[in-house]
Order: sequence, then C-alpha cells, then structure tokens
Amino acid sequence: MVCAQVPPKLAPLPRELEFKRGERFQLVCSCREGEPPLSFSWVRDGASLVESQEVSVRRFDEFSSSITVTALREEHSGNYTCIVSNQGGSDSSTVRLRVLVAPTWLRQPYDMSVLSGVRITLNCETNGTPKPTVTWRRSKGFNLQQMETLTATQWRTGEDGSLSTSAVKKEDEGFYSCEVANGVGEGLRKTVRIEVQVPPAVSVTEAERIAKKGESITLRCDVTGDVPLTISWGKANRNLPLISEDRIKIQEDSSLENSSSSVIIRNTAAEDTGLYICTARNTYGQQQATIRMKVVEQPSTPLNLKVFEVWCKSVRLKWKQPYNGNSPLTHYIIRYKKKESLTKATETKVLASQQSAVIRDLRPSSTYSFQVLAVNDVGASGASSTVFAHTREEEPEAAPTNVHVKSKDSAGFLLSWKPPPVDRWNGDLIGFSIGYKRVSHGSTQSLPFTYKVLPDRLRLAEAVASPSVASASREFEVCGLQESSSYTVVVTAMTRTGIGPPSEPVLVKTSYGESPQDPTVSLLSTEQNQVTLSIQDTGKKRVSPTQYMLHIREGSGHWLKIPLSPSKTEYKVGGLLSGAQYKLYVTARNGYGDSGPSDVVAFRTETESAGSSMFQYEEEDMALAFYQKLSFIIPVAVSMTIILVVPIAACCCLRKLNTLQAPRPDGVESRGFTYTPSGSEPPPRPPPRPHSMPPPVTRRATTDEDPKHYSTLQNYGSVIPPNDPRFSVFIGDGNKMLASQVVDLPPTATKTSC
Repeated sequence: MVCAQVPPKLAPLPRELEFKRGERFQLVCSCREGEPPLSFSWVRDGASLVESQEVSVRRFDEFSSSITVTALREEHSGNYTCIVSNQGGSDSSTVRLRVLVAPTWLRQPYDMSVLSGVRITLNCETNGTPKPTVTWRRSKGFNLQQMETLTATQWRTGEDGSLSTSAVKKEDEGFYSCEVANGVGEGLRKTVRIEVQVPPAVSVTEAERIAKKGESITLRCDVTGDVPLTISWGKANRNLPLISEDRIKIQEDSSLENSSSSVIIRNTAAEDTGLYICTARNTYGQQQATIRMKVVEQPSTPLNLKVFEVWCKSVRLKWKQPYNGNSPLTHYIIRYKKKESLTKATETKVLASQQSAVIRDLRPSSTYSFQVLAVNDVGASGASSTVFAHTREEEPEAAPTNVHVKSKDSAGFLLSWKPPPVDRWNGDLIGFSIGYKRVSHGSTQSLPFTYKVLPDRLRLAEAVASPSVASASREFEVCGLQESSSYTVVVTAMTRTGIGPPSEPVLVKTSYGESPQDPTVSLLSTEQNQVTLSIQDTGKKRVSPTQYMLHIREGSGHWLKIPLSPSKTEYKVGGLLSGAQYKLYVTARNGYGDSGPSDVVAFRTETESAGSSMFQYEEEDMALAFYQKLSFIIPVAVSMTIILVVPIAACCCLRKLNTLQAPRPDGVESRGFTYTPSGSEPPPRPPPRPHSMPPPVTRRATTDEDPKHYSTLQNYGSVIPPNDPRFSVFIGDGNKMLASQVVDLPPTATKTSC
C-alpha cells in the first residue's frame, strides 16, 4: 500500500525590499508544510543564482535556505525567487530587491563664453536610484545673490536634465546652477558662468530707397553688439563721405544698447545712384547691411523723331528710346495739330514698348506738326524736336453747294454754284465737272450724262486764309440744247486724285425763246439831285427786253428797284441827295426771263444846300404836253387855284392818269416803287415760265388802295402833276426809301460759257 506525500508550502516573503548601496542583504526562505526530503533552489531574474564572494547561499536545516549579499551594489537589484520541491510537489516565492543609490554625475555643466545667436547646451546628467530630479536656477546678471528658478521659455530641459537654447542672447548672460536629488544621500549641485559675446548686428528699415533728382535723402542703419563698435559707410569700393563731396554727411547716434549711423545726401544727382554699404565692427566680428538707392528723374527727350510713312488720313512716326531717368517708362505721348493752328494740340498715348506709332483720323492735304514726349513715374520729358508731315490729297468729300440756274434760253442755260465747304476739299481743287442729261418723260431708257470740265485752280491754303476765295460763285453756260426740253444737271469738284460726289440734281427746262442779254450801263452826267445814264441792249433783236429794272442805293443802304421803259436809251434819275455816294446797275427782262446784272456803276452827286424832292426820270426826246412840265404846272396850278379852276385841273389830271396807265411788268406793285432787299448780290433770275409766251398783263384797281402807296409812273418817264395830292407825300417817302433800304452787291462771279 502506497501513501501520497504532502506537497511543500513556503512561508510568505515580502514582495519588495529596499536597501542602500553598500549595506548587507540576507533573505531566508523556509517551508512550513511538506514532508522531507525537500529540495531548495534560488533564481534571479529568471536565471539560476550564481554564487560569488559577495553572494552566497546557505541552508540552515532541511526546512529552510537563505542568500546573503555582503555589500549591495546597483547590479544586485532584481527579482529573487525561492523554489522548494518534494515528491508531492513544489512551491515558490519571489522578492523584488531594490538597491537605493545616491545621485552621481555622468556629465556636469561647465563655464561657457559663446557668441550671441549660437545654440548652447548646459549638461546636467546624473545617475541614481530612484532616478534623480534636476532643477535649474539662474542669476540676474553675474550676481550669485539673486538666483531664481529658470522659467524662460526659450530654454528647454531635456530628459537627461540638460538645459539648451537654440539662439543665445545677450540677456542670457549670468550664472546657471544645476541641482540634483533623489532622496538618497546628499544631492548634487553645480553652478557655471555663461558669457554671451555679441558681434555687430546691422539692420536697415528699407533695403531700397528712391529719391527724385535734387531732393535730399537720409540712409540709416541700426547697429547692436558689444562695445566698442566701429561703424563705416561705403559705396562702390569707396569710403564715405568723400572729401570733395560737401553735400554728403555722416551722422552717428550711440547709446549703451544700440547705435545708429546715417548718411545724409543733399541735392541728389544721378551719380548718387548705387549700393550703399553700412559696416559695423567690434572684437567679436563684423557685419554689413546694404541699401540700394536710386535717383530718379524725368526721362530725357525722345531722339530722332521722323516721319516714316504718309497717307491721306494717317502718318507713321518713328523715334529712338531715350534715357528713362532711372525709372521704367510708362508710356509715350504724341502731340500733333495742324500747322499754324491756334487750338490746343491733340495728345495720344503709346505703349512704352513701342518706338513707332500710326496717327489716324487726320485731314487729307493738310500739314501737321508732331512732337513726342516720354513719361515715367516721375513725370514727362521735354517735347522732342518738331517734325512736319503733309498728308496726301484725296478726292473731295462734299459736293458743290448753291447749285442753281441763273438764266436760260431755248438752247441752253447759265449754271451757277459755289465750291464745297473748304474743310471737305481734301486738296487743291483743279476744276469742276458739269454733267447734264436730257430727261425723257415716259421712256424707260436712261440717257447718259454729258460732262463738261471747267478747269479752275483753287488752292486749299489760300481758301483757308481767305474765305472769300472759297465762297465766290462759279458759272458755266451750257449750250447746244434742244428747245423746250428738260435736263438734269449735277456739278462735282475735282482734285488731282479724283472726283468728289455730285451735287443734288437740278432740273431745268429750256424755253421756246431766249431771255435778254446783260445790258450795258454808262454814266453820262451827274448833277446835284439827278444823274443821266445810258442803257444799251447788247442782244439780238428777237430777244430784246420789254423792261429794264434800275437797281440803285445810296452808300451802303438798301437796293431800290425802279422799272424803266426800254423804248429809249437815255434816262434821267432824279430825287437824289446832293453830295451823296450812289451805286446802280440794270437788269433786263422779257417774256422768257431775266438777264444778268450789268456792271455796277458808282457815282457821287454834286453838292448843294437844299435836299432833293423825289426819284424821277425823264426820257430825253419824249414829247411831253406843256401841262406835264413842272416849269408850267406849278405856276399855272397856283394861278388856277387862285381863280378857282382847281377842280377843272384836277379832273383833267385824273382823266390823263387813267388813260395813260401802261401794263405793269412783273415785280412792280400797283402803288409806289417796288424794291427787293437781296443780301449782297443782285437778285437771281426768277424760275422759267412753263409757257413760251409772257403772261397777260392784268390791270389792278386803285380806288380802295392804301393812300400811302402810289401808282407806277404811267410811261416810265413822265412827271407827277404838281396838283396831284400824292406829290408832297411821295417826295418824303422817296427820300426815306433811299436812306433805309440797304443791300450789298456781290463780288463779280466767275462766268464761263460753252
């Protein structure tokens, strides 16, 4: 029969034991249960314990075992396990041994003298159990009596207790103390001295400065560093200030902490442009800072301005880029205007990258002046030298104006017009083209124009200088047309380059007959209140006039019209003012139209004290009744009035006026002289009549007319009887008409016939 053994069981051991370094350590392991034989063994940190001089294992009896360490060291720390076993089983118990060690130095801090701005590390690495704690303290300056715990954020404490900063500063100078403790024995403490050497540091507020030429400018640099400091300025490998440059001055301002130095330049010039160097030196090194200064000014004048190409309405200019004044050009300005024009020049901008430009929208055949200016941020340069360009001619842009038919006959007509507006000529006019074609009513066939060229020479420059040249009328007589036919007429102006647009078409119809030729007027004699003149018809007999119209004015007064009978050639015009200046001309009329005006005749009446009475004229060889002559009528009228025969004389005069009244030509009122104010030229011909024969003459009643108007003279040469009640009123009104009706005669028009 076999009995089972009781397994062993160890007495409890402490979980952790702490001993100081150098102390003796003994651990006893005993079995309180279990049957022998018992077997004991020791394990350290999982490995069988090896005995040595310092470590020994002893067995007190068969129920216990112990280990002894004569002098503990750090390496004796660990987990010690006691194992007991028999045939019934085994048991074990573990104790953690911790050897306490006071702090010891691994790396100590030391005194340092470093340059400002470098990275430094203050060592404070120690060993001990438990792990020591490290505390850093610093002084203010180099005063050991004022130590305080370090709290500056620029300092960092490492895991090993070291203190470091990435860039040490001058204010970091002083004493630093490293204090180490772990509660075992006495702690450690080490104080070191840190000196920070500051080399010069130079700074400038602006690395680039710009000054306008002639201004003053100050260049400043600020310097920090250990004293003594030396500051100097240089430019282009030369020290400043130069002895010869009185306008350049250096000024320094120093304190315990900072220093500054300034270069003051008065009346800056272009040669002051450059790189200025501020250099600072002390025992620990040197440093430089630079300021680039640029003296700017207005650019210089653009060079070699030339006219490269010329067209009718545009010009191409070229020039060379000038000195930009040390500041980039922003653009160019081109000024141009017509030569000798008093208006402000036109300006146009051109990109700075261009050295040529096309100026557009110019007038053809015009001379222009051009200048170029360069512009930068400072301002504009002076204007370049002036160049001139004369644009090419072009055909006229406008048609002739005031195109009308002045007179016509059965075989042609006289056409009048004025040149186009001067600003639309586009060059010198070399002539006019007159185009006409017959209008075929009821026919679908379009007839071609026949053109006649009227050579002329109108210089644009003269027309601009003298507007009267451009406003003078031109005339052309178109001949060889068919009677009673309608024609369309146009006029165009010409330059050397082409023909301009045609005028508005004018429709004219030739007549069956012809209007009279221009009459010829000659002055025979002048007296105090009258003038004697001769009118000659220069036309053919079949175109003889049926009436003359005398146009007369005093000085610059209005033109007055007086109808005359063409039966005689010599006439007297009375009722004039003595010593007055007069002008007159004559036109002729028949049933087919009016002639043109005769030459204007100027004359002055003889001087007398008394004024004249009225306009009157006599036909020299006309046989008048004796009672129609003033020399007889006035005394007889007075006598008959006295002897009460006034009623008889009045009846006779009235009967005579009614029986001798002649047909009135067109343009004459039934009472009084008719006059027509006509600007500055003789009145134009009236439009042609639609029939070949003149219109019938109609007689107007005179009984209810205004008493201030008077009948036309019956025979265009008779004298009003003195007993006529209109006599005294007519004398005053006639003088008023001469003095108040003013119309200027035109200049003689250019007339060309076919």
